[in-house]
Amino acid sequence: NWRSALVKGEMLAQIAADSNTTLLIWALAIMSYEACPYSSSQAVYFSVAYKDSITQTFLLGEYLSAGDPPVSMQRTVSGKMNKDLTFELKVYQESDEDMDLPEIEVSREHYEFAIKDGKVSLVKEKKELPVKVKRKVS
Repeated sequence: NWRSALVKGEMLAQIAADSNTTLLIWALAIMSYEACPYSSSQAVYFSVAYKDSITQTFLLGEYLSAGDPPVSMQRTVSGKMNKDLTFELKVYQESDEDMDLPEIEVSREHYEFAIKDGKVSLVKEKKELPVKVKRKVS
């Protein structure tokens, strides 16, 4: 239920990429009430301001954890922004269908993007097939 979630946003930086493009970097944290189901997300986004208008907003990094026992998942999105207005995202996700089973499912994805004339476009993507791995015992 969205009414029981805590949402907090914060501007982190403003970067002049070129004479027409400014990147606004900001963070958003969302947490549900501590109960089942639960979710928690800390994310960094950037908005593209092109010729003084926001054209797009895009995820740059995230840690997400969610679950409703016995099911749970964790996802990490690691982003890297380059000076030439290209960026890449690496996605790592663990999906747990049942906490009592000895395996979890792991998936990995890699994306490359470019920002041109205020628009984000996909340049390259690679998605690995999900694999089952042995659960880490803590």
